[in-house]
Amino acid sequence: MEVDKAKFRTEGRCYRCGEKGHRSFKCKDAQKRKPQFNVREFLEKMTKEEREKLLEGF
Repeated sequence: MEVDKAKFRTEGRCYRCGEKGHRSFKCKDAQKRKPQFNVREFLEKMTKEEREKLLEGF
């Protein structure tokens, strides 16, 4: 949905669903966010060989 954010802001409407009374980050109609990913934790759990193989292309 393409929205005019300035218009929605002045009217107090949600950017996602267009309803009044809440902001987009509190919208109940919003799709679930993707799970957050902790890269540091992911890399720390890998073996040295796995890290080297993963980082080869960079």
